[in-house]
Amino acid sequence: MALNLSRQSGLIPTDKISELDLTVVGAGAIGSHTAECLGKIGIRELEIWDFDSVESHNLPNQGYRLSDLGKMKATALKQRLEEDIGLSVLARTERLEAGVQFTNPIVISAVDSMASRKVIWDNVQQSLGVYLFIDARMAALYGEIYAVDLSDSASQEGYEKTLFSDSEVLPEPCTEKATIFCAQGMAAWITSIVADYVADGEINEKKLSIDFVRKAVGSV
Repeated sequence: MALNLSRQSGLIPTDKISELDLTVVGAGAIGSHTAECLGKIGIRELEIWDFDSVESHNLPNQGYRLSDLGKMKATALKQRLEEDIGLSVLARTERLEAGVQFTNPIVISAVDSMASRKVIWDNVQQSLGVYLFIDARMAALYGEIYAVDLSDSASQEGYEKTLFSDSEVLPEPCTEKATIFCAQGMAAWITSIVADYVADGEINEKKLSIDFVRKAVGSV
């Protein structure tokens, strides 16, 4: 049964969104919540890439249940979203390698390494038909979201300047990488960017900085 979207149909273009297929690479803290948010605004088909399994430390900040422990994240998320909101999910449980051609027009990166981002970005640039790329990055209580218009060379060049090696990333204790409210906040902003872009074909914020320490959001 399809979701009743009547309460939001006047706020977002649910008719256009329901005809759109998206790809999310990474089903961790940001990716798992983003996938659910996208389904809740009317996306009907979603491709999810993740080669990790659900562990106990994932449960406090990611969209998984106790019964999902040990399952592949993409598979567990597919099961929950199909059962709970009727979303059709293509679960990719292998690592995304170089040379993969994306077939959906919007690709969202929710991975936790710069090396993986570079692979995704290279694949996006080589894929025909991708017109919006969103890259989300999070560290505990702070996050950044980059939105790239693939028809705009300046937008692409600006994003490429944000790519650096993993050795340049400030190290953090593995227990302090994610919080539920930062992850869900990031997912909300990503979903808003998608809805806005579908509505008017423009990227209103090319970069969002979200700081849950200062309770602040800055946009470019």
